Amino acid sequence: MADNDNTEETEAVREMMDVDGLLLMQAANCNSQIPAKAYEYLRAGRPILALTDPAGDTGDLMRRAGADGILTYFARRAAEWLRSG
Repeated sequence: MADNDNTEETEAVREMMDVDGLLLMQAANCNSQIPAKAYEYLRAGRPILALTDPAGDTGDLMRRAGADGILTYFARRAAEWLRSG
């Protein structure tokens, strides 16, 4: 009989819940998609730094989860930093 306990997944969730914050990145060419990791991060209840297009589905999810100010500020600042380089 196979062991249904996924130890690696359990450990990954435990680590997500123990960190100070989580990083979620998604390019604008994927605006109509939401990565599964976004839902895992929201479930972990830790702060999320979402570098994604505010106009995309992931941006909308983050806004609905209460991350509007963080999302737009950091996405804009990251883009400016990358362009300056």
